[in-house]
Amino acid sequence: MKILVLSRNGALYSTQSIVKAAKVRGHEVILFDHLHCNIIIEKGKPQLLTGHDLLEDVDAVIPRIGASATAYGAAIIRQLEGMGIFTTVASDALLKARDKLTCMQILAAHGLDVPKTGISAGDTCSPTVYDHISKGRAVVKLLSSTQGLGVILVDSKNQGQSVVEGFHRVGQDVLIQEFIEDAIEIMNYLLKLGNAFFNISLGESGVFLFKEYMTYDIIVKKLNDFEDLTWGDIYVHYI
Repeated sequence: MKILVLSRNGALYSTQSIVKAAKVRGHEVILFDHLHCNIIIEKGKPQLLTGHDLLEDVDAVIPRIGASATAYGAAIIRQLEGMGIFTTVASDALLKARDKLTCMQILAAHGLDVPKTGISAGDTCSPTVYDHISKGRAVVKLLSSTQGLGVILVDSKNQGQSVVEGFHRVGQDVLIQEFIEDAIEIMNYLLKLGNAFFNISLGESGVFLFKEYMTYDIIVKKLNDFEDLTWGDIYVHYI
């Protein structure tokens, strides 16, 4: 297959991992910055330029669209969809994923467990919204932030209200979300175990995976008894 990888920084570990994995499997890989792609819109004949050249004979596209280029990145993906080229990320999915409020609504509507979340468009009702979410600690999040930026843990309603008002003053809407103690404890423990072995830098994210096959019951037990979890059970997969 001939695969196009769209990425602003081809030197990123995550992008290089995708390129290497594709080449190992015998695929031809093209790496290109999506902000250097150009769109030609015409009835029945959508086209995409990579720089000055028409994109042709590509079997699949793997978009690596950063938050700073979401809108244009989604337009590029939409153009590829119109050209009938398979993409691993749909344009609508990308736009929905970058909006935390939309994500929470979609996940909850499909029956998935999500942290209890609220939003108020102004300061007047935000104390009431906070009361519905928590009586103490809560998490305040910018709607469009990524990589942990714009996420603040507050210890009280008064502190939370001050943070919310501060964001509103600069024209930013925020979510008020319940603080889940167990999740933080598990991640802190895993990170403590991992500090001797890895660092997740800004711009990269990681997922903890079990090294060996385990049944669902064993995984749940290990997570519930996370103080007994050892580094030998897990590794970090960068995404």
